[in-house]
Amino acid sequence: MLKKNGRVVPETVEIEDCIAESQTESSLSLLWTTKWARRRLMSTMAVGSGMGLIYYGMPFGLANLDFNLYLSVTFNALSDILAAIFSTIILAKAGRRRAILLLTLLSGLLCFLCVFFSMGISGIPNSTANRKNWAQMIAEVGAFLSAGTAYNVLLMYCLELFPSSVRNSAMSLVRLAIYVGAIASPVIVVIGHSNTALSFGLFGIGILISGLFVLGLPETKDQPLYDTLENQELGSPLHT
Repeated sequence: MLKKNGRVVPETVEIEDCIAESQTESSLSLLWTTKWARRRLMSTMAVGSGMGLIYYGMPFGLANLDFNLYLSVTFNALSDILAAIFSTIILAKAGRRRAILLLTLLSGLLCFLCVFFSMGISGIPNSTANRKNWAQMIAEVGAFLSAGTAYNVLLMYCLELFPSSVRNSAMSLVRLAIYVGAIASPVIVVIGHSNTALSFGLFGIGILISGLFVLGLPETKDQPLYDTLENQELGSPLHT
């Protein structure tokens, strides 16, 4: 695989050293005791909690919209497929940090558009109400598409932020943060039963605030991957 990617194949691999290190220190303890790794971990977990809130919460909140439920579920499913395609393109062309920041900003703003279009629908002509309902649905799909794309980019970003020795532990904690956000999302959906504007407003605030935490993270596009925390600190990767 290294040859196919045009990389240099190392002549020797020091497996014994890696085994000794894994036996002496836990990867979790290394993450929390190394200052820069702890800072990266806390930032990515904060971003992940906001992603989980909207990525898992918005599909549950579709029933609160003044739109056909079957169509809205179909549109969200299609947007999730598009998110996978868009994230692949973004990962190949753009920086991870900037992409996540812009996508979370766009998702939050579209959530606020959902709030705007949900206000004042009652008591207006049916034609105007239908246009507002369609506009609200388009804004919701756009918000979900942006959040889903950011979610995919975040997972790949986390893989690049941490070296191999602690990567699995870091990813587990980030996924835990995502699921904590998902656990909180049904509460917001229940609020939306009586106030659609409030629930989508909370979704928007949640993802906007969480997206700001990427500002404290380094860019990893076209950067080498490291095997250990020590290699990364010294800037001497074993994998390029």
